[in-house]
Amino acid sequence: MAKLAVVAPTVHSMVRGNVVKDITKQNKKGLTGKLVNEQFTPELQWLKTSNLVPLESQRETNSKWVVERQEARNGLDMIAFGALSVAHDPNDGNYYVWDGCGRWAIADFNGGIDTVPCLVYNMSKAQAAYYFAYNQEEGRRKLSREVTFVNGVIGGDAEHLEWAKRLDAVGAYIKANDSINGIVNKDAKEYGYPEILARALIDGFKLSGNDITICRQARDMIVTAWGTTDTGCSKIVTEVYWALIVVLKHIPESRKNGLHTAMQKYLNWLAEGKTQAQASKDWKKAQELKGITGNVGVAKELGHAFGKSFTASGFWKDSFRNDFILKKILFKEDGVSDE
Repeated sequence: MAKLAVVAPTVHSMVRGNVVKDITKQNKKGLTGKLVNEQFTPELQWLKTSNLVPLESQRETNSKWVVERQEARNGLDMIAFGALSVAHDPNDGNYYVWDGCGRWAIADFNGGIDTVPCLVYNMSKAQAAYYFAYNQEEGRRKLSREVTFVNGVIGGDAEHLEWAKRLDAVGAYIKANDSINGIVNKDAKEYGYPEILARALIDGFKLSGNDITICRQARDMIVTAWGTTDTGCSKIVTEVYWALIVVLKHIPESRKNGLHTAMQKYLNWLAEGKTQAQASKDWKKAQELKGITGNVGVAKELGHAFGKSFTASGFWKDSFRNDFILKKILFKEDGVSDE
């Protein structure tokens, strides 16, 4: 008997992966069409804030946060406000806010707003507490910084637009997905410039002392070294980027002349036998930073480890000794060295 052909289901354009295979797997597990808790269909209601009760297990709201959110939007932005998630508990008749107490506080700060939109579920406050925790940890995937970055730029948010300018100055792009509209600085991608993570860009700028020229120089060093290898330099590895920024920031002499040239030659040599990830792994091993990935708190240690590996290489010269002082990297602001 001939096998029936599997017809690809129709899904929206932002779905990625092997759709047919995954839906077939879902079918085998009996999950297709299986609706759980469908009796809890929410109803949109406008409720008086005086009739709402905050769920005891909810997060507390800092009054400073309430003001900052309004400063960011020039007032109470009803699109950002959305609707509060409310449980109408049949046991006591109360309306418990289980997601949105912070936004409720924004309404409270604006005394004239005493009625707010709510998605009301007919369920107990215990069930509400469970689903709040589930949605935060598992049920709804947390947005990556790349997704929020791209959407912030598309939405015209002033702060994100400023970061987009810095991204352009660095010479890289950030993407939330592979579509044209999911990429910030599309021109950089077209020119073959590398991708960078939003956290690498933002925290790297802070590590540089807000000096975008240092960030660009670190990026150029990485592209110069790994861009000529067979694998190329399609992406900036965060830890390598941060390590170089730390060195360039704390040892200004490393940004110019023969010392900088020697550092670049060392990186070029390193790139011939190691990927960026392998190089950063070696630096972490040298500083006994096992299992720590993407942690800006160890950026100085990574920079220090890079510096030590450079001084132990054949590209190091004794004439650099007075300029390339490793203690500068781990020097704390209180004037006490970590060494």
